[in-house]
Amino acid sequence: MNRRVRIPLLALGGALLLAALGACGDSLGQFGDVCSVYAVESDCASPESCWCQVGSPSCVCTHRCLENKDCPTGTVCLPGQISGTTQTDLLCFKALDGGTR
Repeated sequence: MNRRVRIPLLALGGALLLAALGACGDSLGQFGDVCSVYAVESDCASPESCWCQVGSPSCVCTHRCLENKDCPTGTVCLPGQISGTTQTDLLCFKALDGGTR
């Protein structure tokens, strides 16, 4: 392939790669998606926020609840907290053992 064709093709490939990488960071997490409580801006789409289930190694996008009926199907109302803080609340999480509270 001659130089006149190769350079524009490389430039086009680089531009497409940058566009693809930029698009990956724009989407916010939906309910149940893993997130980081240490992010400067929320990883979660409103009205969800990032909380950690007590005893769980990861955090997810979720919302507050008062009882199980406030949560989507397949999830239950359990204690949660923001990692590294003492802030706790009742939130919708997947049941760890399949049971309900």
